[in-house]
Amino acid sequence: MTDLVQWVSGVEETAAKFYSGASQRFQADPVLAKFFADMAEEEEGHRRLLQKAEIARGERGLAHPAVAIDQMTRRRVEGRLTTALEELNRGRLDRSRVLELMVEVEFSEWNDLFLYVMEAIKGGGREFQRTVAEIDRHKRGIERFLANLPDGGKPLAQLQRISPLWQTRILVVEDDPAANRLLQQTLSRLGHVETAANGEEGLEKVKGGYFDVILSDVKMPLMSGIEFYLQALLVEPDIGERFLFFTGIVQGEHQDFFRTTAVSRLNKPASILSIRRAVDDIAHRRRTCH
Repeated sequence: MTDLVQWVSGVEETAAKFYSGASQRFQADPVLAKFFADMAEEEEGHRRLLQKAEIARGERGLAHPAVAIDQMTRRRVEGRLTTALEELNRGRLDRSRVLELMVEVEFSEWNDLFLYVMEAIKGGGREFQRTVAEIDRHKRGIERFLANLPDGGKPLAQLQRISPLWQTRILVVEDDPAANRLLQQTLSRLGHVETAANGEEGLEKVKGGYFDVILSDVKMPLMSGIEFYLQALLVEPDIGERFLFFTGIVQGEHQDFFRTTAVSRLNKPASILSIRRAVDDIAHRRRTCH
């Protein structure tokens, strides 16, 4: 698997160079330049995540790959990326053409070997699942950006032909059975939803798999939402950016917690639309890939 992951990491690195170059070329368009700079940062983050996942895979002695890099795929993918970089470096690009090249770069990344590597590492556990989730979020971020551009329709339609790698996973931690069921039903439109009745159950879920969003009440039996949050940080130090507390009036030490902790919060009662929107915003929020 090492050779495969190294090759896929190299493809991610080349994509980062394309986005970095595009950001420099389009400095006159601040919105586009910032977007390309963000994409370059994400691609570099993906490369680091893949390398960390491969190290962890080796340490755990996971299964060896069933396929190897074939020269036809290598030439096809690397050829597309080289062509895109060369055209970018020649400097005679308008906005429409650079968006077309961006889609070509993404198609080059999502090749058969890349998809195989993603499927292979996805079954390895929480940290492996995070790698796949972050890479899939990158594609969805591009789609959202294109959807807001007046000339983004054509590249968006092309990009949407790429199959997703990951279904958004949401964890609802709520002790009220009726509210738990309602939240599960409401949020199922956004992805796969799992539930827990208290912080202890929620913590076991977090230890067992990666979640894009954790929606938690505060007052619960056995383990409160705040204690759950603090314990979850020991499992994943950056999990706080994926937390959303959904609670009523807070008092005493809970007030101190929310005053001193940078964590998202939605007050009860809230409309179904507000809940869904808050969860969706966190699911699509840009992450820092360490």
